[in-house]
Amino acid sequence: MNPIIRRITENRLNDFKGLSIEGEIPVSEEMLNELLQLFLLQKKKPKKTGEPSSSSASSENSVDFSQIFDSLDENDVKIELKEKQAVLKVTARKY
Repeated sequence: MNPIIRRITENRLNDFKGLSIEGEIPVSEEMLNELLQLFLLQKKKPKKTGEPSSSSASSENSVDFSQIFDSLDENDVKIELKEKQAVLKVTARKY
């Protein structure tokens, strides 16, 4: 994992005290349908037992975003539906 990303996750975002992010992410109807199809395909695939879910090399380079989100003091996502798209309203803060 990148040393900077490792520091951010290990310090639980303490280097970013005062962080405040608010924004909107538009997601088209087409994108939502594609995401649903991917989700359904993953559910249909049989899980293989005895095999690691990912190689050690890829896990060393991957970022566990759940660990970063857990480090936030406030995080919220709301969905607002508009014509042919959803809008994710995102708030993230570190006190």
